[in-house]
Amino acid sequence: MPKDPIILLNRCASYLSTKKFVPALNDANQAIECDPNNWKGYWRKGVALMSLAKRPFRTKQAIEAFESCAVCTTLPENKKTEVQAELAKARLRMQQQDAEAPEADLSKCSRSE
Repeated sequence: MPKDPIILLNRCASYLSTKKFVPALNDANQAIECDPNNWKGYWRKGVALMSLAKRPFRTKQAIEAFESCAVCTTLPENKKTEVQAELAKARLRMQQQDAEAPEADLSKCSRSE
């Protein structure tokens, strides 16, 4: 049975509203797979990723989702500012995560010759 991206996106929105971020992310990914030009799939993917525990790999994926959303031809003009604002938040989080990451302790590594 073919998957309907509208149904997936509606269920994704429902999951987001009830803070069930993992199933929301799953539905967003499936909706994107079905309709790669639907901005709501990328938007909801980014929102789900930003709502999960803060990890650099999730933040990177959220940035990618919001960037994809921003270039969708179906993105309404009145949503572009909101997408750019969330993209800026995700980029700021990535900068903070990069700054907080401990540097590798190489003092005990031997030099290979």
